Amino acid sequence: MIDLSDRKSVQELMLVNSAQALSREQYAKFKDGLEAMPDEVFWQVVAECIATAPKDCGYKEQAKLLDEVRNANGITPKNSAMHDLQMGVISDEETDRVWKRIISSRPSDEIKLTGDEDSRLIKLWEKESENVTIPSDLFFANTIPLLDCRITIDETECRENGHVIPYRVVVFPDYAERIQLADENEPVNVGAIVNNPVTGPCCFTPFYVVKGVDSIMFSGVGYHGVPEEHIRKAQAAMTMQDLSQMAISFLETWYGIQIALLHPTMREVFRHPKTAPDKADSPVRSSKRKNRVKYIKVHVINSDEMNAAMFGESKTYTRRALVWYVIGHWRTIKSGAKIFIKPCWKGPLRDVKVTLTERERIIVQAAGGAQ
Repeated sequence: MIDLSDRKSVQELMLVNSAQALSREQYAKFKDGLEAMPDEVFWQVVAECIATAPKDCGYKEQAKLLDEVRNANGITPKNSAMHDLQMGVISDEETDRVWKRIISSRPSDEIKLTGDEDSRLIKLWEKESENVTIPSDLFFANTIPLLDCRITIDETECRENGHVIPYRVVVFPDYAERIQLADENEPVNVGAIVNNPVTGPCCFTPFYVVKGVDSIMFSGVGYHGVPEEHIRKAQAAMTMQDLSQMAISFLETWYGIQIALLHPTMREVFRHPKTAPDKADSPVRSSKRKNRVKYIKVHVINSDEMNAAMFGESKTYTRRALVWYVIGHWRTIKSGAKIFIKPCWKGPLRDVKVTLTERERIIVQAAGGAQ
């Protein structure tokens, strides 16, 4: 909670908010100007900002306004003032709450990809708007095939000095109910990215969705079992722009996997996983009794099968995919109400997907499931 009578707290809030819409050069000038203001002038500026701020402005309207300002200022990931903000750390209360939800779940699958396969999965979907980072549509369409999975990307062959990158994405199983119960402008924590998906100390990035907003959102990092000194060092070394880019890159792959599992032919690539003991089963183990061995489904993706599913049997792979996914999005109608436009499929094989969906609907009706 911000103390509105404390100049330091209010000034910090103004700087954090402005960094999203300013370049590094603009931000530096704005910061110097704020710090040079006498108290009387500073509080006058604050009063004017409050008086002229849009009233009843929800997240959707705020996001639209922010995009307009960023475009007018020519902001890009390279010149954004977010490079000048230290990475945020979520509160202890939020950390404990999210961590308890993370450890109450366990991964069902592990997907192993090369860097090239990762790039192809990301290209499987198409953005309706360039302002969208990671789409939130799967949460509102209630179509998430894998709620908890580990992902390993091996970039050693496709990049110089490439690394093997393991992480875990947890979607909380009650996400749909939580969204339904939330107010229109209330951020809902629907999951988390866990940077160290095995036992031991780790950090995690909670992510949120809001009704009417097309993108998944992030606010900071939580830590479990990490010494305070290490947290301070990490915070000093990492910026909010670094955090945003890392979270987006992780969820791009996760989103591509989810879309592939909804794809009429791509999902066949995931049909035959190997079952293996899950050596990194849970961050919490009982010392009083021996835990039973648990298993996880491991998918090692075959590049040739992926190419055939996306492009047919051609060996050139120069043409566009036979079917691709267009993200769902929120639309505001004349009455001011927001409606969700469902995602759809495009491409030469789009009718296959439509037919499959229609057949599924008919089966549900025949079983008495239609309302």
